Amino acid sequence: MQSKNRTAKIHAKGVPRLCESKTVPWLNLSGVWLEKAGFDVGDNIAIAVEKNTITITVAQKAPPQIKSFWDL
Repeated sequence: MQSKNRTAKIHAKGVPRLCESKTVPWLNLSGVWLEKAGFDVGDNIAIAVEKNTITITVAQKAPPQIKSFWDL
């Protein structure tokens, strides 16, 4: 697959805690481009974290999905 850069925005997400709520960074990734990059629904992923860098790789592929009648 040809390398393509994507842009996204880090959003805020409130996380309830015992005494107070805390706001944490939140990132949502979705799209056909993930499938084209080799990620499928149900795959287990590994996330490597370094300063200012996140690398996501497939750790274990999911078993093939049974297609529904509508996908045939």
